[in-house]
Amino acid sequence: MTLFLGKSISMKAYWQKIINLTVFSCFIAWPSIGAENDLTTVFFKMPYMATAKLSPNGKFIAAIRYQNTQQKIVLINTETLNESLLMDMKGAFKKNSSISELVWIDNQYIAAQLIEVKKGIENLLNTKNVRRLLIIKRPVDSLGSTQIYSIKSNGWLVHPLPEEKNTLLYAKSGLYSKVYKIKVDLLAIEGKKLNKLSKIDGGQFIKSNEVVKITGFATRWFINKTGKPKAALHFNDKQELTLSTFTGNKSNILKIWKNESHKEDKQKTQIIN
Repeated sequence: MTLFLGKSISMKAYWQKIINLTVFSCFIAWPSIGAENDLTTVFFKMPYMATAKLSPNGKFIAAIRYQNTQQKIVLINTETLNESLLMDMKGAFKKNSSISELVWIDNQYIAAQLIEVKKGIENLLNTKNVRRLLIIKRPVDSLGSTQIYSIKSNGWLVHPLPEEKNTLLYAKSGLYSKVYKIKVDLLAIEGKKLNKLSKIDGGQFIKSNEVVKITGFATRWFINKTGKPKAALHFNDKQELTLSTFTGNKSNILKIWKNESHKEDKQKTQIIN
């Protein structure tokens, strides 16, 4: 147990409080900043650490660090504060590619939402930014190596499904938007060329792996705490923003925003009770 502000709490709760108290400002100085540093230099430069996420067991922190505007994903041991490099974006991906979010799938796998900037097609929705997912398997010890798997299909993480080992929910949007259940073990290693017998993303984007689908381009999924999709925000065939809920395998329109201008720049997921 650890004392925090006069209260006895677990180590995991302690580190979560530390992260909450520091990351909200989007500027973290780690290790500690000496008195000789000017505060304006500390708070108005490119943040050295931009994102930090605590593992479910509280033993590790996955973080995005910046070095000369280049992103790196590092792993920090919360007990020893030892830090190791998991992935360096420099040279590994195309220019202007970036990681927008980190999510622990379980205590071993970390999902990193990758955004790659590509030339868009006029009048088509959201074609300039291609989103796909990297799955980082942390080393089990100091002698182990990091393995990076990837989902090559354009989309984003919906839910890590912590109750199901090495499994996650992944969304793809288009004329018909769908959420799939994906197994990490079936994915290929990032950058490795597939042979003739291998299928992209392990051949997992099939009907039997569909969890839910909706007509139109979905920009946000609403899920409950168990990871079951309960609603979706999407555009119908008239390009009207629509909120639909799910009952079993059926969708029901809850609201349509007509004759209003809407712009959804980010694909998101929200957890609801």
